[in-house]
Amino acid sequence: MSQFNAIGETGLSEVLTKRLTTPGGSSAPSVAPEIFPCLVLENDRPEWLRLAGSGLYSRGTSVTAGGAGTRSSAQIINAQTRTLVVVERVEIAVAAGLVSAYTIMGAPGALPIGTQIRGQARDSRWPRTPAGQPNQSTALIIIDNTLGLAGTSAAAALPATAVITQPWVLAPGDAMYVCPNADNVAITYVSFFWRERPAQPGELA
Repeated sequence: MSQFNAIGETGLSEVLTKRLTTPGGSSAPSVAPEIFPCLVLENDRPEWLRLAGSGLYSRGTSVTAGGAGTRSSAQIINAQTRTLVVVERVEIAVAAGLVSAYTIMGAPGALPIGTQIRGQARDSRWPRTPAGQPNQSTALIIIDNTLGLAGTSAAAALPATAVITQPWVLAPGDAMYVCPNADNVAITYVSFFWRERPAQPGELA
């Protein structure tokens, strides 16, 4: 834990210098010119993520069709000011047609109208509520079946059943928005899988 605190306080380069400096001076080039110290972090291990303060969350839901002239949608919003949200995976299936996915930059000063739900921790070591439920995330998931929104960047015309695995990084106020390409189409199932953690100094503009 002290190493991660040191990274936040002094920067990664200083920490690596301390950890990788060999006592007694440098090795003679003629003896071991090709030997270099290295530090390997297994990024997929939940232990490292937990030590770095990165929570693992997920949530699945569905959205009914709203009728003529309406569009179903689901979005995950980073509603905090000092938190980064990284959407690792989205699974979505719509009743017919194609799917669009957008990033809405600095979206809502006012959150969209709709049903708000929270994600739940995927790592059982995170604290639980007094009722015994896994700790909920700070990100908001909003589902709605009114007219859809437009985004600033998009992965459009995805298949009706799509899996998005490219990470989508949401700064404070940003949202990721998924919806059918046509009006009056239900989202049969949509699930978000994401990480969230406090932002480090210099990560936010």
